[in-house]
Amino acid sequence: MGIGTLEPLARLHIFGSPGIDGIMFPDGTLQTTAAVAAATNGGKDSFWQAENSNVFNTNNGNIGIGTMTPGSKLEVKGDIKAKTINGNDVVRTQSFQIFPVGNITFTTEGTSYSSLTKYLNGGLLSQFLAPLEGTKRYYRLKVTYTDNIRESDGVAGSNVRYIEDEGNVEIFNFVLQYSSASGDYINQRISDRFVYDGIEVTRMEYRSGVNGKYLQIYGVWIIAEDVIE
Repeated sequence: MGIGTLEPLARLHIFGSPGIDGIMFPDGTLQTTAAVAAATNGGKDSFWQAENSNVFNTNNGNIGIGTMTPGSKLEVKGDIKAKTINGNDVVRTQSFQIFPVGNITFTTEGTSYSSLTKYLNGGLLSQFLAPLEGTKRYYRLKVTYTDNIRESDGVAGSNVRYIEDEGNVEIFNFVLQYSSASGDYINQRISDRFVYDGIEVTRMEYRSGVNGKYLQIYGVWIIAEDVIE
């Protein structure tokens, strides 16, 4: 079939001036060459590139699934189902927001833990679905925050600890590290996996790490992972 030619040389042959004539789509965009189609994305340079069997992002940006404002290299709003994460088979991921996104700011008078706490009656188990059969349940802590701690203060940064309310037994202590000496950008950290033994009453506590420094919490999440090991 020939378009613009009486002597087509292929099953579909479009004849015209190179770079001018081509195929126009309903949105008004004009495709004049197949090479452009492979290298552009909506009229813009593509930020994805293939390298052998790998695909990578070329502009050092964040990727969001279910969110238009990802705060990490990859942020997913919703449950995640993956075959493997960090070498383990993760069959289900759930997330529970302990503190809503807001403006929780405090300044400590010393390095002791603050009185700002969040009690979880029933602990973590009541917040999530039961673990899937044949898996082991792990948890992670995700915190979005900023502070004004400097490297010269001589500490790693703020701390968040998750403790058993009865007996004040520490389950884990998560160091946030300093996010900004001037507090001009928000940081996000996700803890390593930890195991939880079903304590019924637990709470979160925070400290800024340095006398007179502030810690501003924007959101705290607990992430449950069902892992096949």
